[in-house]
Amino acid sequence: TAFVVAIYAVILLIGVFALGRGEIAWNAWLAVLKSVPMLIVHAALLLGMLYHTWTWFHIMPRTLPPIMVGGSRVSGPTITRAGLAASIAASVLVFALTAWWAS
Repeated sequence: TAFVVAIYAVILLIGVFALGRGEIAWNAWLAVLKSVPMLIVHAALLLGMLYHTWTWFHIMPRTLPPIMVGGSRVSGPTITRAGLAASIAASVLVFALTAWWAS
């Protein structure tokens, strides 16, 4: 799933280069992003990113050292749910700030 993340990073990097080359290059890049094939690619990448997010937080309990709260160890599913909840909360916050900034 990290391959999907890398593909999306390359797409964004191309956008940064287009922005640096000027308005015409930027508008051309935006036009490519709005094309049907790129919308299909982005839909597939979104599914891959969602799966990547799930697998990332699913292995978190196995990779973290034991977390103790109140003298007892926090269960694996609790760690996974907390990570997913934090990810969702951060995404909502970024979306809200972006919407506020754009208005």
